[in-house]
Amino acid sequence: MQYRKEIDGLRAIAVLPVIFFHAGFEAFAGGFVGVDVFFVISGYLISTVILREMSESGFTLTRFYERRARRILPALLLVMLCCVPFAWIWMSPTEFKDFGQSLVATTFFASNVLFWLESGYFAGPAELKPLLHTWSLAVEEQYYLLFPLFMITTWQLGTRWMLGMLGAIAIVSLFLAQLGAINSTSANFYLLHSRGWELLLGVFAGFYLFDKEENHQITSRWIGEFMVLLGVMLIVYSVITFSEWTPYPSFWTLLPTVGTLLIILFSTSNSWSGKLLSLKPLAGIGLISYSLYLWHQPLFALARSRSLVDPDLVTYCFLIAVAFLLAYLSWRYVENPFRNRSKIKIQMLVSTILVCSIFLSALGLSIHLSYEPSSKIQFGNHELQIPVKFGGISIEGNQCSFPDIPDQVCELKGDRADEEVVYLVGDSHARVLSESFFKRREGYSSFYDLTASGCPFLLNTTISRGRFKNRCTAAYQLERLNFIKNDHRRKTIVLSARWPVYFFGTGFNNTLGGIDRRPDTLLISNNNSQIVNNKAIFNTRLVETINEIDKVADRIIIVMPTHTNGWDVVARVHKVSKFTSNYQDLEQYLRIPYEPINLRLDEINQIFHEEMKRSDKMVLINPIEHTCDITGHTCFGVRNDQILFADEDHLSSYMNDLIVAEIYSVMGHTRGDENLR
Repeated sequence: MQYRKEIDGLRAIAVLPVIFFHAGFEAFAGGFVGVDVFFVISGYLISTVILREMSESGFTLTRFYERRARRILPALLLVMLCCVPFAWIWMSPTEFKDFGQSLVATTFFASNVLFWLESGYFAGPAELKPLLHTWSLAVEEQYYLLFPLFMITTWQLGTRWMLGMLGAIAIVSLFLAQLGAINSTSANFYLLHSRGWELLLGVFAGFYLFDKEENHQITSRWIGEFMVLLGVMLIVYSVITFSEWTPYPSFWTLLPTVGTLLIILFSTSNSWSGKLLSLKPLAGIGLISYSLYLWHQPLFALARSRSLVDPDLVTYCFLIAVAFLLAYLSWRYVENPFRNRSKIKIQMLVSTILVCSIFLSALGLSIHLSYEPSSKIQFGNHELQIPVKFGGISIEGNQCSFPDIPDQVCELKGDRADEEVVYLVGDSHARVLSESFFKRREGYSSFYDLTASGCPFLLNTTISRGRFKNRCTAAYQLERLNFIKNDHRRKTIVLSARWPVYFFGTGFNNTLGGIDRRPDTLLISNNNSQIVNNKAIFNTRLVETINEIDKVADRIIIVMPTHTNGWDVVARVHKVSKFTSNYQDLEQYLRIPYEPINLRLDEINQIFHEEMKRSDKMVLINPIEHTCDITGHTCFGVRNDQILFADEDHLSSYMNDLIVAEIYSVMGHTRGDENLR
């Protein structure tokens, strides 16, 4: 295969947006499309090599996989080895335990499957995972297992049949991506079935150009220049206009991938576009692009794990410079030597890869299986209980079924047949209260958990929110209401949710103003499926919901929203413990100002207070009384030797116990929470 220097320039166009995107540069909100550019390039290069060798009867699977191993594994294993000591020093115990699992998955090119499985509601932040970016390598390697076998088995059928079958596979894969972008976003992003068509676009380019001369010219020069310019524009447009909320991969992914295809097809070494792409700065970055891609994410993730705040612009620029330095060194002293068969013999290659792979997978397995985070952490004379993240409730050893599917309901029998029934309704912020109810098992005849993550109780409202898209529907809300209506016993209904998210339609940070730059939620009208003003519909639907509940409930208890910290509280406690054992320092590092929180919550709280005036059944419980000192204008992550949150925004079991104790007091039970201490 003739070396095309302009492809190295295209690699630079692919890797730079990815790096800037991961660094959080807002101008590169769609920088993740660089991975799609890589997929097309990879499909083109690999198919060209296989076609040439098969046409010369020189293709063997052994040689193919040897080349892949020389190209991919040495640099990857080096980066993984370098991550281990820094992950051990800087990551929180839970993060380090998950890192061990990712070591194993990456070694076996299954990290895309792992990160898909880890993408649940209570999963840790993706930006703290040093090996997250290896999902794309896993996709490519899985593809490399299948594509050469396809070529071998279909070669005798001829090009027309091969292209016909590959075309059918690509079309199916593209439509699976479009469907997955709507119905299964996480699997759609990480898995091969919805990414295969991108690699196959490159394969089609490889077939088309296979018989062309070195300086191929498939049309007139000026048309070719225009097509390359159009290709670059499509990629640039995607980088600057796409965001994490663009359905992806989907039909939208055709823009950067077709743009890449145009550049591959129409650029030549003699064209102006080819010469620009071949400029030394671009081509140089392209040469080290693989190592650069490998190094940048661990540097960013570990820097975030080490720091109490997200690195600033200067820090990210420094980390990018370090990534370039490490990329050059690993390209020169690892990539190049291992790709040279005369320098690194096959025996040395195999033994090196086997030893490193066995060591890393064994180490990762050991970390994941045996590394148990401590349930307590010491700061001087202060011992703090570490809260666990909630994901399920255990009732007498059996897993409780939650109503993520409408016909599943979690029920617990109480100790008094003549007492009222308690219904807990809301999203995950309600769900975490369940365990505190389960601890008591008193004062009610039955307790029902009707919660669903990402799905508050707002009638006549469908909520579209990332991975919960098309699940929290108006029909599901009605099912929850009807389930309650059909129970004719005396009822207390407890509502809790992360109300500000649904009110504003955005996430939260703890800077003044309290609005995160990234949207988190959209509310959609059930009548015309058009996006509407979040505040307006929240107010209307909340009033409708409370009015309907008022008709069937004997008592309504609303747990008002507490503050959100903007960072995982438990992880931050562990970070602080790395450099101080002073409890007062810990308290200081986990404080945030009350002003932005008040701005965030004030409008919502006014709605609840107005509704309480209309209903004598309604009682408000405000966790802010425990998590903030309003007169001191401060909110806390730890207080009274207790950690108040289990993550960024879900309250800890200690806080949930306090809230449930207040609920019991409202229900007329005088026993406090002394038996929960």
